[in-house]
Amino acid sequence: MRHVRVTWTHDFADEPVEILSELDEEDREGRKVEVFHGGRRARADASHETAATGLGEVPFPPPLPARRPARRRACRAGRGRC
Repeated sequence: MRHVRVTWTHDFADEPVEILSELDEEDREGRKVEVFHGGRRARADASHETAATGLGEVPFPPPLPARRPARRRACRAGRGRC
């Protein structure tokens, strides 16, 4: 079992800004909480869904590989190229 948190930055009042999902061994949602602007919450699980909030019908995608931080290079201003 694993847990996933997705945040979404937008201005749509009827769409969640945060989704919390509990996934089973086959990466299918077993429970979900959606959080909307203003703090309103909606939930879904095997025994409770609404027309607006339900469990995913397909397995959740696998986790993305960890990204390496970008390399940064500092140069002194006015000294040409690094």
